[in-house]
Amino acid sequence: LAVAALNPMAALLSISLMPELWFTALLMASLLLVSRRQPLALLGGLCAALAYLMKPAALPLLFTVPLVFVLRRQYSESLRFFGAMLPAVVAWQWWVFRHVSSAQDLVALYYTNYVGFQKFNVSWEDLPLVVWHNLDAYLMGIGKLLTFDVALFESKHLERVVAVAAIAGAVRLARRTGEWQYPAAGAGFSAMLLVWHYQPDHRFVFPLYPLLLAGFYSEIKNVCFTLRAAWRKRNTSDRVAAVVVGCVLTGLVGFVFSASAVGLFGFLPRLLQAYAEDLNLRLPAYRWLAASTPPSAHVFAYDDPTLFLYTGRRACGLPIPPRLFYHDDQAGIDRLVDQAPQFARQQGLQYLFLTSSDFYRDLHEARARRLQQVVNQAAAPALYQTATASIYAVPGDHSVGSARAFAVQVHGDDVEAFKPHVPAVLAAPVKPAHFTAASLAARKPAVPGGPPGSGPGRSR
Repeated sequence: LAVAALNPMAALLSISLMPELWFTALLMASLLLVSRRQPLALLGGLCAALAYLMKPAALPLLFTVPLVFVLRRQYSESLRFFGAMLPAVVAWQWWVFRHVSSAQDLVALYYTNYVGFQKFNVSWEDLPLVVWHNLDAYLMGIGKLLTFDVALFESKHLERVVAVAAIAGAVRLARRTGEWQYPAAGAGFSAMLLVWHYQPDHRFVFPLYPLLLAGFYSEIKNVCFTLRAAWRKRNTSDRVAAVVVGCVLTGLVGFVFSASAVGLFGFLPRLLQAYAEDLNLRLPAYRWLAASTPPSAHVFAYDDPTLFLYTGRRACGLPIPPRLFYHDDQAGIDRLVDQAPQFARQQGLQYLFLTSSDFYRDLHEARARRLQQVVNQAAAPALYQTATASIYAVPGDHSVGSARAFAVQVHGDDVEAFKPHVPAVLAAPVKPAHFTAASLAARKPAVPGGPPGSGPGRSR
């Protein structure tokens, strides 16, 4: 656990609003309590309940922990854990059932209904395709988490090899020690990630980091023992093979330490500086929007949480269904982007807030330019424009006039005309960075947890 705290991803999550660190701490507390020689199952169940309320990804614990207890014939401990965790699961699901929106449009599903969005994106026919893509992303996420190769150079093949070694080492370690609670929970957690509608990256697999790190270390030790045995045979070919493999292993370990050091003291500071510079470039547009629009204004924006925090204006982005990425439906993505002005109008939004870095998490620069061209053709001239940000009135929304009219009406008594036709969705939590060398160079950090070929959307 102490070594895990030095991981660059842990450092990044420690300054973000994402729940992964707290979730992982509660998950580990629960598993440590139930893995004791004299298990504290009731207390472990309470920690698991808190972890579930923080993030529903803890749900597999409700089944894996009691199962391991049953296999060990610790039936009373199984019942204590299950009884301590179950009320939180039932209470939360009851509350969700009572309050979930009945709307089935893309925005309502994306922002408020995880299960609905899952059904929308993953059908039974698409499940094998989703699992296949997610499995590869899962392995690369593990490899990226263990090596942090993005700080130096990314290698998908290295990430996959390291991931397989870590998983194999974790299984060997569990079989040798007889400690199955964490591996069983990890198996349940991983199974859920494989069928989820976002590809699991290093943020999603972070709760498994202590287990994977122990497994990777265990596998390296096994290789070292094998090399020592080969060297002692005094056979030239065995010794040559041992030297070659030993050099490769030493290089790998050195690479991991170097990447982590560069990540902590070089990559992350530059990444955060890039975020700050991008934000500073958008601040004048945020100030204009806050000063020149009524408080009831609703805005189309890609980074809707940030816009809400700096302007107080509720905002909504255009959700990109992950199924378009799983099927590599580029034409479908283009059609969705082309319909952005109509989407904004249907959602009751009055303004379009566009920046040159839009779609950095999923569609990237080409689609940002396409959206700008679509809006330029469909809308009146920009109400506000700089080199990095533009603000337009939504085409067809006659409640919005010129910027001069905004200023007059905002300070007058008649603001009813500005109220939205459809209630907009509250802005979602700010997202942390999924980082690549290319995105850093372009000062467009991407976000973990997204569809194929991207970084994801929300804290799911």
